[in-house]
Amino acid sequence: MIVPFTEIKLGKYDQQIRGYQRVPCEVHPEEGIRYYCGRCEKLICKDCKISEHENHHCSDVKFLMDTFKEKAKGLISGIKKRLPGMRQYVSFLSDYEQHLKGRKREIVEEIESQADLLHRLVDEYKQQQILEVTGESTEESKVAAAKRIQAETLVNTLHGACSYLDTMFDHGKPEEVMTIRDLVINRLTSLAAQNLDPLATKLSLSFTAGNSSPQALEALFGKVRSTSVPLNDHNIRSIFRNNDLPISNVLPTLGESLELVSQFECRGLTDRKDIWPTGLAVTADSHYMVLDRENKRLKAYDETGNLLSEFGEKELSCPYDIAIMQNGNLAITDYDDEDVKVFTPEGTLVAKLKGPMKYPRGIAVSANGQIVIVDAHSQRLIIHEPQQGKVVRIIEGKADSNGTQLTDPYYVACNDNGNLVVTDWGAPNLKIFSPDGKISGQYGTYGIRQDQCLQPYGVCIDRHGYIFMADNQNHRIHLLGPDGKFIRFVITRQQGLWHPMALAINPSGHLVVTEALGKVKTFRYM
Repeated sequence: MIVPFTEIKLGKYDQQIRGYQRVPCEVHPEEGIRYYCGRCEKLICKDCKISEHENHHCSDVKFLMDTFKEKAKGLISGIKKRLPGMRQYVSFLSDYEQHLKGRKREIVEEIESQADLLHRLVDEYKQQQILEVTGESTEESKVAAAKRIQAETLVNTLHGACSYLDTMFDHGKPEEVMTIRDLVINRLTSLAAQNLDPLATKLSLSFTAGNSSPQALEALFGKVRSTSVPLNDHNIRSIFRNNDLPISNVLPTLGESLELVSQFECRGLTDRKDIWPTGLAVTADSHYMVLDRENKRLKAYDETGNLLSEFGEKELSCPYDIAIMQNGNLAITDYDDEDVKVFTPEGTLVAKLKGPMKYPRGIAVSANGQIVIVDAHSQRLIIHEPQQGKVVRIIEGKADSNGTQLTDPYYVACNDNGNLVVTDWGAPNLKIFSPDGKISGQYGTYGIRQDQCLQPYGVCIDRHGYIFMADNQNHRIHLLGPDGKFIRFVITRQQGLWHPMALAINPSGHLVVTEALGKVKTFRYM
């Protein structure tokens, strides 16, 4: 078909042109993408399907697109319903910002006015005090000056008389002296009788400074006070009551059947007791780090179960769980020592986190690198920053007068949204904490039926948000959606599962499970 270029520029034939375009395959660039392999989770061409994905579950991308579109529409519809309320909230926040700016301006003006007033009062009082001390000292100075002049006159008179008589006695003739004898006696008698006029009192001047402490200044000047008050706007609060969108089924489709990829026994070189693998983590290079509580050591294996290394027997007293930090180091909770010990991947102990913890069990590393620890004794979660190990937050287990949030917590996992998922052995159930530390969902009651569990142990979350929980006494793994709602039992006793303990997701996206007495099993579930 030949068409004018000017009409192509106007977009009249965009639809027809796109019909001839194709997305090339990464492996076979000459071929276009036509299928989606559910097992490998990748888009492929027809050549890939024949050569590498022949026995995999592959779907036509056009059919898959129609299915995905229908699934996505539910989520889009839910989002659109939320938009008016969210816009209302944006408007509310904009008004609130303006209110804060205006109130700040008013408070600053009040502070400056108070400061000006106090400056004026202080200046006036200062002048009053200066005038008072000036008047008192001036009057007393006048009195002192008058008495000083009187005393100086008397001193000069006495001194002059004495000098004159001394000269007369030294150089005068006897007959001359005796001629004025009576006059001299009378004068000396008169001078000897004269005395100084003493001060009755002496003025003492001093200044006693007033209380200039911060408390006194606060009482005099005033203080800015800020308090958080409940949001009373009914319309705004109603936005958040239905804030959560229902979990859409746009999540990746789970495989209809489970596939056991591999299994091995996590035996060490010098095990003296039964193996009790309470902790599990998988490194980026697919090394399985299994924590053996009874033998007090960490054992590292490759994917096929070859023992690579083991360490910790000297440093660990009662290790419980393990998490891989963002720098690659291994953080291990020690139940008896009541601390978290940090090892390099080679087994060198580099740090200990003590903190306010007692009987630590589960441990996880959040998306931002913080270390989350289950404090079993105090029924709470303690969050440490990774650099210095300082406590940055504590989520208390005691909620309010209605009871406790955590009864006997065991394991914890984190998702990318900041939510924390905790298994509560004593409840027994699984609880989901929102980033602000409040319970946003929970799953499970005591029993053996669906939505029930006996002794929930390990928990992990895959990259899609699916939650896996080990139900130890029921010999099964519960698969939950990101909202904590039951989907199905992904592994049960019928698939050969026995007392599952710790869980993890490996780099291939497979579920890894440790069993009591030491088996490690890897399953493909998608």
